[in-house]
Amino acid sequence: MLIPFLLTLIFFVWGARLFVMSKNPPPDAMVIEAIGRQWMWKFQHPTGQSEINDLHVPMGQPVKLRIISQDVIHALYLPALRMQMAALPDRYTELWFKADKPGTFHLYCSEYCGTDHSAMDGNLTILSQGDYQEWLTHSGAQQSKVAAGKAIYDAYGCGTCHNEGSTVKAPKLAGLYGRDVRLADGRTVTADEDYLREKIRNPNGNRLAEGYKQIMPSFAGVIPEDDLGRLIDFLKSNTRTVGDAASGEATR
Repeated sequence: MLIPFLLTLIFFVWGARLFVMSKNPPPDAMVIEAIGRQWMWKFQHPTGQSEINDLHVPMGQPVKLRIISQDVIHALYLPALRMQMAALPDRYTELWFKADKPGTFHLYCSEYCGTDHSAMDGNLTILSQGDYQEWLTHSGAQQSKVAAGKAIYDAYGCGTCHNEGSTVKAPKLAGLYGRDVRLADGRTVTADEDYLREKIRNPNGNRLAEGYKQIMPSFAGVIPEDDLGRLIDFLKSNTRTVGDAASGEATR
């Protein structure tokens, strides 16, 4: 009885170690945002480039995919890597990998999500470090996520209420991320990504800041998920007055 028990323990420890490794990407992992919607995948690179239904990644570099859905439940499936992860509305999921073989492979949605589910596919292209940098250079670099978030902040008129000097009594957003916020019901919460996301999408929820009235409209179904992510990136980066933060200079 002891021999099979010890063998089982060995397999358990081995499997548990691999499971923990699979859930904890290295600190230097490159983060790529992945958004699923009916019926396409959109990928946003850290340097601003975006792709539809195609994903280019460097070989030998840990890559972390932050995945979310804009509508129904999807699932990002990378058969060449033997990996898949659900894409859920209003909730981020993650998977990470480090590819060691160049090539072009298929990616799919593996969760039935509607009429054109079978057409929700694309290609995963794994490049050498040099080829990946060349791809970044020639793929048409766009704004950084922070600069794009600043543009979204201005486009939706957020500064009308939340900039310094505004005549509307609303919380100022400069340096808000990571701070403790006192709520009207006496609770104290941390202004993390989930707090910011929920306040933008559902300001009439139970997270009203102490000393303020609820006058902000809901942006649920108004602001697309990828724009919401960029807006939160901008708010996270801003440590001074939002209205004064120039594109690309919001981080200090």
